[in-house]
Amino acid sequence: MGLSQQLIRSALRPSVLAETAAWIAINKPPMWHSVAPGLRRRVQQEDPPRFGGSVEEWLRETRPELEGVRDAGLVQRLDFVTSGCMLAAKDTASRAALEEQIMSHEGIRKKYLVLVEGDVDTLGSRFELFFAGRYRGSSKVSVSSRISPRARPGSCTWSTIHQTVLETGGGQTVPVSALEVELIGPGSRHQIR
Repeated sequence: MGLSQQLIRSALRPSVLAETAAWIAINKPPMWHSVAPGLRRRVQQEDPPRFGGSVEEWLRETRPELEGVRDAGLVQRLDFVTSGCMLAAKDTASRAALEEQIMSHEGIRKKYLVLVEGDVDTLGSRFELFFAGRYRGSSKVSVSSRISPRARPGSCTWSTIHQTVLETGGGQTVPVSALEVELIGPGSRHQIR
């Protein structure tokens, strides 16, 4: 991790956006992991600690009452460089209820603001694809337009909310589009990408 990433990471910390008796809404800053990947395995194997923290570790430090809840109650993930709102359940029953709402098409809505290179059709669209891990526990995902036995369906709608041209230096420019992307249903790993 470069110095600029280290500075961003040390300056930005998770924060609580809202809280009820059942859940906590957390602002996850960029350059933070959602969960502590391999934390238990690392401790068992006495590997050197990895750089950086996770929202899960932050929750366990600031909310010791979440110790008995899987992943400190977190019910979804965001990529390391992605910032956004995450939900953490305060107990196992609340976690199950939130997961059910996420799986429902009428439950929790997940919207993302995405910046992409290029001019994107201003009308927006929808896609339906199928996502499958290459093998159990794999972080690699295969994407297909056809259903397969191991694949999970993934649907998104998107619309362009702004287009502009950025200067990249040396007189070069690049068109960029800001999109609003909404996951329909539970979502799948790497679906927004």
